[in-house]
Amino acid sequence: MPQNPKIGPSVRTFEQSEARFRLLFEHSPDAIFVESLTGEVLDANAAACRLHGLERHELIGKNVVDLVPAAQRAEVRRSFPQLAQRTGETLAGESLHADGRSIPVELRKGVRGSVLSIGTVPSRR
Repeated sequence: MPQNPKIGPSVRTFEQSEARFRLLFEHSPDAIFVESLTGEVLDANAAACRLHGLERHELIGKNVVDLVPAAQRAEVRRSFPQLAQRTGETLAGESLHADGRSIPVELRKGVRGSVLSIGTVPSRR
């Protein structure tokens, strides 16, 4: 059976695109989370691990509610479903480090329902 000559280049193009995305994801200075619509962490980059003081395998499977200070959990639980449906917004928030510190962050919602980028807010002197 003859093979479609367009399949080979298409697959290579996709693999190259995937490799570029993975490189950007892993080396971004901002924390990047891939999440489900219910807030479950499906993947996280090295910056996300540093932000929370956790290993990647410890972050995967956690819910976003568990990654914010206790005082903000009810609000995050209430607002996350609406946030997951929107794109392009930047919000102020706080992340919870494993040592108990609360870290001011800016949350940038990317692709609808799946990618959240978090940058720490520079300390003001």
